[in-house]
Amino acid sequence: MPTAGLEANFNTLYAELMTVDFLASKTPAFGANPSEAKVKSMVEKAASSLPAPFQDGYVTPLINRANSIFSRIGAADVSTIESLTGCVYQHTDPSIKPQMQRFLAVISDLYVSFLNRSARRNLAINLSETLPPLAVFQSNTEDGPFTLPADMIGNMTGGTVGVVSMPYTFANHPLLFGSLAHETGGHDVIHADRGLMQQLRQQVYSVFSDGSNKWEAILWDYWMDEAAADTYGVLNMGPSFGANLALLLAVFIGQFAKPPAAKPGLRNASGGDENGLDVHPTDLLRLALVQGVIQAMPGLAQSTRTTYISQLTALANLLGNGATTVELSGQAVGVNGDSINFDKAYPLYEMQASARQVGAMIATAQLGALAGHSVQDIETWDDADENAAINISGRLQAGFGVVGLGDDAQLLAGLTMALLQNPGGYAAYTKLINDALDNSFATDPIWGPIPHDMMVIRPTRTLKNPEVTVDPFVDKIIDFNPLDQDVSESIGTGFASVSRHSIEPIPWPAGLEPKLDTSFTFNGSDAELPQADFVIFTWTSAEANAMAAAMTPGIWAMPASGMSGGWHLYTNQWDSKFAGRFTGRSPANKEPYIGKYAPILIGGRRVLLFKSNFHLARDNASIPVKDMFKQVIEQTQAKLLITSGTAGGIGPKMLLGDVMIANEALFKLDGTFKNTPFNGQTFSGGYVVPTNGQLASISGLVAANADSIKRAATVFPSAVKPFTRDPLIFTASSPTTAIGEPPVIVTTDKFEFDDVQNDFNLQGKGAMVEMGDAVLGLAIKEMGSPAKWLAIRNASDPQMPSKDSNGSSDIYLEFGYWTSIVSALASWACVADYPL
Repeated sequence: MPTAGLEANFNTLYAELMTVDFLASKTPAFGANPSEAKVKSMVEKAASSLPAPFQDGYVTPLINRANSIFSRIGAADVSTIESLTGCVYQHTDPSIKPQMQRFLAVISDLYVSFLNRSARRNLAINLSETLPPLAVFQSNTEDGPFTLPADMIGNMTGGTVGVVSMPYTFANHPLLFGSLAHETGGHDVIHADRGLMQQLRQQVYSVFSDGSNKWEAILWDYWMDEAAADTYGVLNMGPSFGANLALLLAVFIGQFAKPPAAKPGLRNASGGDENGLDVHPTDLLRLALVQGVIQAMPGLAQSTRTTYISQLTALANLLGNGATTVELSGQAVGVNGDSINFDKAYPLYEMQASARQVGAMIATAQLGALAGHSVQDIETWDDADENAAINISGRLQAGFGVVGLGDDAQLLAGLTMALLQNPGGYAAYTKLINDALDNSFATDPIWGPIPHDMMVIRPTRTLKNPEVTVDPFVDKIIDFNPLDQDVSESIGTGFASVSRHSIEPIPWPAGLEPKLDTSFTFNGSDAELPQADFVIFTWTSAEANAMAAAMTPGIWAMPASGMSGGWHLYTNQWDSKFAGRFTGRSPANKEPYIGKYAPILIGGRRVLLFKSNFHLARDNASIPVKDMFKQVIEQTQAKLLITSGTAGGIGPKMLLGDVMIANEALFKLDGTFKNTPFNGQTFSGGYVVPTNGQLASISGLVAANADSIKRAATVFPSAVKPFTRDPLIFTASSPTTAIGEPPVIVTTDKFEFDDVQNDFNLQGKGAMVEMGDAVLGLAIKEMGSPAKWLAIRNASDPQMPSKDSNGSSDIYLEFGYWTSIVSALASWACVADYPL
């Protein structure tokens, strides 16, 4: 996501959360001045609502030692008393039952992932502790989320189960449950492995082995408990934990400010009190620490890691508010007893570099407490996790449920991703995530219902109405490759040739003929795309091959079946972002790649031709084509993006082969995506095409292959009128009387076309109908990208005499390739005329 878009969305999300008073405290259920008898009674009454292991490991020791606990901490320490007891009696409070269950589900999931029995058994790592912590919604909110690890509980009550506390004001905001990846997935897990923290503190001295920077070793030794918890949070929830953490910190800082801060910010200073320097790394350094962890995650695609690291740099710049130093004040004591009294400012960039080193060390150090393994050997975030989270994010943005589509860490990561792209969806996404967390609790191995062995398994009901319905005519159009006809006709000749679809030479203006970019080196399908000033997208094999015939002659985009070669294959971040996000009838489900591309030059301008393997109408509800657009935009840094290819003409004036160059696209979704929040929205490309450039003299280029289009009047005389002119190219500046309809491209999610009776209700909405262009506008809006875009569509079927899908698709099969030549020429003209 471009920096501007990330900053704008983060600011919007911050503003949304600042409308909630997260610091509003209240009186605990036992009152402001609790007596031992009352609190003990509340715990005893609620004890039976907990599973037996928690009663034995937590409730019984707590009750048995209630008198000594009250004596030691005193009745005035209401916060600690509530933490120790509320995690039991709040189980019987019906007003917070669903919220408490979601809280417990997330705790259980995050905790068990690091203490997984089978993973540890395979690695020969001893399991120190098995039960996840209990949960409490704290009435005193000012301390934020915190945990009382099991070892601390053991010292206080003799129990063996920890407690995680979260402000009660968080209860209806699962986005803020991401903090549990630090508390439960961090502190509680770390303290479950005896000796682990001691070894991490000692290990940091190997990072700063030079005597001149021993002060940094002592500092990070002192900060290790919190730094390690952040590291575990990243390994559990993934790189999006960084943005989630930044948001939580910014909101708390903003609400503590008087008056509350209108803009988000993080601190560049760490102060001290009588107990020493703040035990948390300075806010801005925590983002750098997360960057170090991300870079050290070998199971996640490097391009994905690089993107996240860049985003965190942008967030640090945004939230640092121009800070150039880190100011430390207070005493830090190391594991070996060495101490330093800090009272100095240090260069921010140097401190961030150190933080990255520490993050990488915590993630990768092989430690005796883990039988010589690193924490990543037990739990890490890899391509499969990222893919699940992105799928969840896409479905949330489209308004689809996410129950059962990922573990709780993946759900929270997907929610974070979705809100950083569409902060306006906060309420809707929260509802969908709550539904998924409710299911997580119901199926949790610890908190869920008691399982029963069944001799008879009830058959699963087959859904009569699948979530994504793929129109068979969409299959027919997208899968069709006209070059297969040429190969079929050459059978028996001894060689495969392309003759039927060979085009007449195009009389390009001198110096503007498309040429392959010979400076480009293909480094494999997993490499990132080369940078380009322009990207031209096509969708079907016929469209791509028409583009190839015009712009990469001799190299087909999509060779005929059985033929080798073609444009370059593109699979970058396939496993982490795209795999599995398809229906059984998606092209990408059969051939796993994102697209094919060819870098060319037009008058020295860098252009990337790109044939998509994704399609709105054939992939699953997470809309992977939108993420494809974003990835291509991020990697190419293109200034102008063009979608080009076939469409259905709307109205009687748009003839076969005519082209509409539009800078607006409208969603008209009557199928799978009918109820999505973006249905009915119009997106603008922000660029007006000049009409006095190459478009003014393009008729000579069109004429070279116009006869191949005009044959349609003979082949389909009932649907295609006799031609009195060559195909024309219209723009938004063309007279309405010439186009007959608004200069807009209409995007549908099933095969629709215009007919005389207006059966699909397309007339008055646009000049062409197709299935993808508005997604580009949606993607650019979500990104906050400054890139401009155009939708250039050719009429591969005109207004039809009746609602006969076979007739419309048959015209496409025969003439979609030839009409797409005109779109290719219009795209060329727009590239040549664009003011760089």
